[in-house]
Amino acid sequence: MLPADVLTRTLIIGNSGAGKSGLAQHLAARLRCPAFDLDHIHWEPGGYGRARDKAATLALVRDAAAGACWIIEGVSGRLARIAAPRATAMIWSAIPVAECLDNLRRRGVRRGAGMDDLNGLMRWAGA
Repeated sequence: MLPADVLTRTLIIGNSGAGKSGLAQHLAARLRCPAFDLDHIHWEPGGYGRARDKAATLALVRDAAAGACWIIEGVSGRLARIAAPRATAMIWSAIPVAECLDNLRRRGVRRGAGMDDLNGLMRWAGA
């Protein structure tokens, strides 16, 4: 593992089901800093289907990236680009699509989503 000071502000990107959230939680606990999920920032609270206002979303990412120590993870390149200039490390979780889809199947429905949401996510992740 890299020295902790290198990981102080880590951006983790990759496909859905690539293990970003688990890695982010592990690093955040080890570094004692917050982890931010770009899905939680992009979507309105309470689940998927309602995107947050674009200006509010961008402000939340900027606020998160302004901190001294953070882990930010997600799929959205548009949002990740905002945090990237402040990052001290970037991890690209590049696992095969078939493995991502298997992980999504095993993990199942979560975060207030329904089966239609999971099926849509699997179609999107497999594209």
